[in-house]
Amino acid sequence: MMHITEDTPPDMLAGAMDLTVHLPTGRSVKMSVERSTPMMDLLVQIVTAHHLQLSGHILEALEMAPSTGISDKVLPYKPNTPIGALDTQHIRVVPKNKGIPAPKNAPSGHQPFESTFRLKVHLPRNQLYVTRVSQNVYLEDIMKKVCKEKDLDPSKYEFRHPGNLDEVLDPKLTLSDYQITEIYVVSKGTGRLTQAFSTSDIMALRKEEE
Repeated sequence: MMHITEDTPPDMLAGAMDLTVHLPTGRSVKMSVERSTPMMDLLVQIVTAHHLQLSGHILEALEMAPSTGISDKVLPYKPNTPIGALDTQHIRVVPKNKGIPAPKNAPSGHQPFESTFRLKVHLPRNQLYVTRVSQNVYLEDIMKKVCKEKDLDPSKYEFRHPGNLDEVLDPKLTLSDYQITEIYVVSKGTGRLTQAFSTSDIMALRKEEE
């Protein structure tokens, strides 16, 4: 790695360079970036272009193209290290916590040492269910857990956004994607709802369940 100091000539980081980006899906794509681009900015560019979650991925700068037969040599860098200062043309996007096996008794969606928070789940019949989850757990896993605890059929319910109860949430996304700490469980096919469940809404949900 080139040692960057205040005396480093600016033209050493001038211009663009070609990179091969190896995505978590196994696909490789070519891209051209400015040599002066910091590694953190490069990560933002890559995850944005390929619809990945920024907080869930890191970059590895490889000395050469990745190989399945040998261990790949990963070059050290800091978040503000310019990509042009690294002797590499190959960048690999790696999910965080990759290779760390979860304990056998760990709840679904959890990774070791991952921080959790209290999620408020608003249920039909004006019930409230509170559980500790990771912000990176998938909504479909939360639905399975809630329905198992409350003896509900997960195929009959969907999640709605606390800020807009008419918005149905994608079960393949995470709480982090929506930036929420509470969520509403509603029977599928339920029409427009007010900001909070009214008595008429609750009665309607009861009739749908019966």
